[in-house]
Amino acid sequence: MDIKVSVIIPVYNTEKYLEKCLESVINQTFKDIEIICIDDCSTDNSLKILKEYEEKDSRVKVIHFKKNKKQGAARNAGLDIAKGKYVTFIDSDDYIANTFLEKMYTKAEKNYCDIVISNVENIAENNDESTLKLKNQLDIAYKKWVHCTKFYSYDFYHTPLRKGPVAKLYRKEIIDENKIRFPEEVFQEDEAFYWFFMPFVNNLFYINESLYFRLIHSGSVMYNLKVLKKGVYDRVQVIKQIKQFLKKKDLYNLYEENFINYVKNCIYNIEDREIRDKFFLKTLAVMPEFLLYCREEARLLKQIFSNRKKKIAFWGASLFLEKFLRSFDIKAENIVGIIDKNPDRAGEKIWGYEIFPPEKLAELGVEVVIFTVKNNSGKIYSIVSDYLKENFSSIELAKNPFKDLSLNRRPTNIPHYKLRDISIHLVEHCNLNCKRCAHFSPLAEKIFRDTESFERDLKRIAELFGTKGLSELFLLGGEPLLHPNLIDFLRISRSCFPYTRITLLTNGVTLPEQKEDFWQACNKYNIAIEVTKYPIKLDFEKMEELSAKYDIEFQFFGSSETVIKTSDLYPMDINGRQDIVSNFKNCTMANECFCLEYGKLYTCATIAYIHHFNKFFGYNLSVTDKDYVDIYKAKSAKEILKALAVPAPFCRFCDVNNRIYKEEEWGISKKDIREWTL
Repeated sequence: MDIKVSVIIPVYNTEKYLEKCLESVINQTFKDIEIICIDDCSTDNSLKILKEYEEKDSRVKVIHFKKNKKQGAARNAGLDIAKGKYVTFIDSDDYIANTFLEKMYTKAEKNYCDIVISNVENIAENNDESTLKLKNQLDIAYKKWVHCTKFYSYDFYHTPLRKGPVAKLYRKEIIDENKIRFPEEVFQEDEAFYWFFMPFVNNLFYINESLYFRLIHSGSVMYNLKVLKKGVYDRVQVIKQIKQFLKKKDLYNLYEENFINYVKNCIYNIEDREIRDKFFLKTLAVMPEFLLYCREEARLLKQIFSNRKKKIAFWGASLFLEKFLRSFDIKAENIVGIIDKNPDRAGEKIWGYEIFPPEKLAELGVEVVIFTVKNNSGKIYSIVSDYLKENFSSIELAKNPFKDLSLNRRPTNIPHYKLRDISIHLVEHCNLNCKRCAHFSPLAEKIFRDTESFERDLKRIAELFGTKGLSELFLLGGEPLLHPNLIDFLRISRSCFPYTRITLLTNGVTLPEQKEDFWQACNKYNIAIEVTKYPIKLDFEKMEELSAKYDIEFQFFGSSETVIKTSDLYPMDINGRQDIVSNFKNCTMANECFCLEYGKLYTCATIAYIHHFNKFFGYNLSVTDKDYVDIYKAKSAKEILKALAVPAPFCRFCDVNNRIYKEEEWGISKKDIREWTL
């Protein structure tokens, strides 16, 4: 039998639930599997049940520990003998839908995913709603996801992914290449595997369907206070191992802040004060740098203390505020409540403080507002400031204690671990000619890319990075649908990169009129279609219907139907007086928007396409051989990635500090130089 998926089930004293779990796996619609069950020295009838299933189904393999080693060691024993292309973990008191493996495997294969994740439904044993409510709180953000078909390694902490190992299908090649295993003989080992695996993920798919059913009961490890107390020591050891792993893989500098925030959450989520304090002190012994990242909490404590003689209200009934109040046990008579604009939350209480709407500020006698909204803090703080000035000018707004997380992105000067994505123009011109186009398409002549140089460049990228070394290939323009030989480019792309997500990025103007051979080619070569939604009258519904008809992945740019294109301004400094280091550090495109044009790989789109601006307006914003990487002269992938993370001399021509986003409605270009300058 060709084993495609290895199902690993650690078992310890779960005789009450085990048969239901095993039956759900054995009766899967997807049959090419092996079922590896590891009995961790159970003292009930669990081993007997496993042996019975091993006798009646050849796919079941049973490993028996003579000494209890905990779940980490059990899962590792399964990984050691697993033969599948993919691996999934199931807890022995849970069960799965009969289509779980079929749907997960199909998505993984079609979308070249390194991990596929399904939704989870929590089942409370004996209708114990208290434990169910607690567990559902852990999943609330996760369930808001519809799907994610693009995933880059730096983003893995910022996305609302459940960090436990279940309800996921993993590509085993990544586990083997990076020698990933669970920490052994400790509790709280689950999340370590997440940190070990996710930095190496190129493509992820989320199925918004409950295919995994998790039983929540009082016997679960996470609800046992004695286990939690011992778990303080174990979790510190797990944190230590994660840190060591990231350092060994040369990833700690990149993920340090994210990792610190993870450790913070570990501390804040411990409700028992004694356990929390003990965990905090032991964590400091392992990572003293942790103190440097508690500035936000320190600022809030200082603001509360310095205003102790004034009436204070917090602004924002955020999860951060709830954890902060609980962790530091904030109780003060001068704090009159929490202000939140959501009318549904009025009257609720957080740590004893009632939530009020903003119009109650005067009635409450508030003198100082302390801002407590961490996510997108810069933008929201500005809105709150304007609101108070307009409506309650006598009320003081304390300084924003947070840095703006909307700008919290990957440092530009750190090379990528792999080639995240590249964009290639198939045509230079466009049929919309948008005002302020960052690719200068309205200024471009009618130029069509030739297939010969395109294929040569892709083969060279595959030679340098490997056929699995590119996460995503964007085919765009201009407007790529204008190319008469578009299907040839789709074929060549898939031929060179059989495991890469390939996306055709289009304005959609002519998409509904494309002939059947186009749609068949997109299906055959597994090409995703992504449409930028402009505020013009187009039949978006028909685009989605055609994509569904031919089983083609379709989405709008920005992953939301509500995202409407605006005319953003990326001004040029034609005199080249800007600081290249500062520009590179603050640019959202630098070391992010890789563009491949005729053998030259650029760190951003502006440098790649500035020649259209130069030719049309008669300027010479010069591009030198230090502004790109010649892929035919480069000796290795590492050399290229390192070069792309260095400020380019051309950066002096970009006025990064004066860029304007989402403030002006989209419009057609008049080809006026003021669309690209100030």
